Formats: sequence, C-alpha cells, structure tokens
Amino acid sequence: MNLTTNDRYEFIRKLNVEIEKIANLANGHLNIYFKNKLITPLWNLNLDSVIETLQNYDLILNKFINIQLKYVDSNALSIVDHDAIVNHLADILIILSLIVEFYEQEDEGNIVIGKNKC
Repeated sequence: MNLTTNDRYEFIRKLNVEIEKIANLANGHLNIYFKNKLITPLWNLNLDSVIETLQNYDLILNKFINIQLKYVDSNALSIVDHDAIVNHLADILIILSLIVEFYEQEDEGNIVIGKNKC
C-alpha cells in the first residue's frame, strides 16, 4: 500500500480517537460489550489486519444495534434514535473501508483479498 508513514499515522490516530470516544460513552452495562474489543489494526496496516479489524467492528456494531432493538416493537422503530456510540462505530467502519479501498486501487484494478487476487 502506498501510504506514507504520516498517512498511516493519521489513519491510526483517527481510529484511536473514535475508540476513545466509544470507551468514554460506554458506561455501566455497555462496558461488557466493548471491553478488550476496541482494537486498532497493526501499525503497518497490512490488508489482513485491516480486514480482521473491519469484521470485528462490524460484529460489535451489529451486537450493539441488536441490544438497542431488543425490546422495541417493530411498529415503533421510527422512534429509535441513533446514538453517539453507533455513529462512532460507523466512523470506524468507514475509515477501515477507506484503507481497504487504497489496497484495491493500488492493485491496478484487481481486488486483493488477503494474499489472494480475485
């Protein structure tokens, strides 16, 4: 991946800011869902690490949404509001997806999944 050290540092910094915000917001009963699960990909941002981290946050977001919707009647879904934690999780997914996009663009049109080209 053709990211400079400064680019990599900036991606990691942005991810850590979002993780810090989630950690500050996840109080009381939510801590069990986030404890030791808020991770950043390896510093070198290799594709396997980024994809693994992306999948981790996708699972966390889905679990968190399921928790929020557990006791909501399907007729009342319109009253469910997004909260800050969902927004920060979505921001992390966007950042990680951008990194994956850099890999895809670098491979001259071939999509790289792990170490295998498709």
